[in-house]
Amino acid sequence: MAETMQPLSIGELLDRAIQLYRKHFGLFSGIAAWPFGCVLALQILSAFYMAAPIATAPVSVNSAATMPSTTAVGYALGIAGLNFLIAIMTIFATAYVNGGTIVAVSSFLREQPFTVSQTWPSLKGSLWRIMRTAFLAGLYAFIPVICLGIVILLSPPLTVIGRLFFIVLFLLTIVLAIWIYLRYAMGVPATVIEKVNARESLRRSARLSEGFRGRIFLAYLLIVVLELIFYAVAAGLGAILGVFHPGNAMLLGRIMPFVSYGINVLVLPFASIPIALIYFDLRVRKEGWDLELLLDKKTEGHATA
Repeated sequence: MAETMQPLSIGELLDRAIQLYRKHFGLFSGIAAWPFGCVLALQILSAFYMAAPIATAPVSVNSAATMPSTTAVGYALGIAGLNFLIAIMTIFATAYVNGGTIVAVSSFLREQPFTVSQTWPSLKGSLWRIMRTAFLAGLYAFIPVICLGIVILLSPPLTVIGRLFFIVLFLLTIVLAIWIYLRYAMGVPATVIEKVNARESLRRSARLSEGFRGRIFLAYLLIVVLELIFYAVAAGLGAILGVFHPGNAMLLGRIMPFVSYGINVLVLPFASIPIALIYFDLRVRKEGWDLELLLDKKTEGHATA
């Protein structure tokens, strides 16, 4: 595939992403399976922990409310601790899958093999950078929204014209936030492939994305649409279960973590592939990365000759 790496249109880019996903489905789902399996295990533990007081209380349905105060506090702290662990593990799993998928795509573009077992060694030392880069990109994009919220909180009661002004200002703020995020959208691929720190990867993203943020926006839009389809199917399954098991919220609470696990394993790698391809496409357009690949391949050929 290295000799065919050339600037791609949005349609060609998504077509190649689908081809990679179908050809290496086992690999990509395998990369996501174990970290989100840990998330699933914590969610199951949390569900059983929350159900335990109900199961052991024959009199009151809302048994948590009838606990002694010290027991109730311990119960609440246990739930909070489990939810905190779930959130931390979800952040780690997302960074791991994003990074592993990007490394896998890079290997395939270089015509090199890649296996699930290579994911962890290839990401050693990178996971913290991935999480920090993603956090900073989101934070920078969210700053205009925070500033607008502060202005609204501090502003006096508004007239009708004032409210219309703030509605327009809110829409402009959302546009600005999206533009900022698109500016830094290539930060995670940059920190994974180039092994640079979070701030340098965001600077790299700003340079690479300049002039192509509309393409990046279209790619993200299509990815979001596909993700929404998956989540709509999951919500439909939940609604069907609700019809056949009305009032059984506990059953739905125990099934939905498995549905969420399936969506994460299937969707997250697929969403990461186009982002990786856009990053390499921008490097081809701006830095001649395809020529670098060919030169590396010739060098390897001379070395093995």
